[in-house]
Amino acid sequence: MAVATGNTILKVADSVVAPAPPILPAAPVFVDQAPKILAGDPPEYPASALDQGLEGTVVALIAIDTNGNVTDIKIEKSAGLDFDGAVLKAARQTRFQPPVRNGRKVPARFRRPYEFGLE
Repeated sequence: MAVATGNTILKVADSVVAPAPPILPAAPVFVDQAPKILAGDPPEYPASALDQGLEGTVVALIAIDTNGNVTDIKIEKSAGLDFDGAVLKAARQTRFQPPVRNGRKVPARFRRPYEFGLE
């Protein structure tokens, strides 16, 4: 049996390291004002899912910084690769109003459901 070793991803590593996202609290924190969407379009309904008449709900775990920029997205509940991809693309392009706690903007991580339904 042969096993590949070494650099098997066949690409050169980036020369610039991205800064780490801000540290989020481990436990939930109550805020005075919840995050709100300032700009961004809803995800597009995937054409292949539309053709097949598929519906679903994707739950995304979104992290934002104190400027409302998305720093991380994870799919917590999947509805399939096409739906998940549409949510990831739309969420990355969304800008939020960051939550406020004690009069200061704070980074946040929250769940956001995205529903895909046929009318």
